[in-house]
Amino acid sequence: MIPPRGREWGALPPAARAPRLSVVPAFAVLLGFLLLIGMIDSLHVGFRGTFADRGGPAPRAGMPPVCMVLTGASPGGYRWFPGTVSLTSAIVVHGEHGTWFRAVAPRNHDLLWRPAGADSVDIVGHHTPVVRLPARGTHRVGRAGWPGYVHVWDALTAREWRVDADEIPCAP
Repeated sequence: MIPPRGREWGALPPAARAPRLSVVPAFAVLLGFLLLIGMIDSLHVGFRGTFADRGGPAPRAGMPPVCMVLTGASPGGYRWFPGTVSLTSAIVVHGEHGTWFRAVAPRNHDLLWRPAGADSVDIVGHHTPVVRLPARGTHRVGRAGWPGYVHVWDALTAREWRVDADEIPCAP
């Protein structure tokens, strides 16, 4: 006996076969999901970092500058991280976010610092990470990271890094 044309012996009739999924709908669903994630990520909502705004006792007026050498390997090789910094008692900003003092660094970094609680100080600048160090000691171990994040993805993938600070005599 000869099988009907287009069929082999033992083959199921076309109505009994499992339906084949088309690649196009699966690709469309995946593309739609990626577009949704991209739209959510593009919203500039803003997320706070792990550096809480904590005030602290102000330095005494006329305090001599405190000079430090900062070392720390930032993820991504952040290159504007200052190598040395001098903390002064000169008030730069006094407002709703507390009192900020001048921090002098080479290469014209415009840095500020303020007490961050009773035992720490924050050193910040425009478009620079926050450096949080202990307030006292000749060798201080702290951390650095971003004060906030613009995108969801940045908040999920950001890392802080260790910063070592050694106090040195200030240049006259």
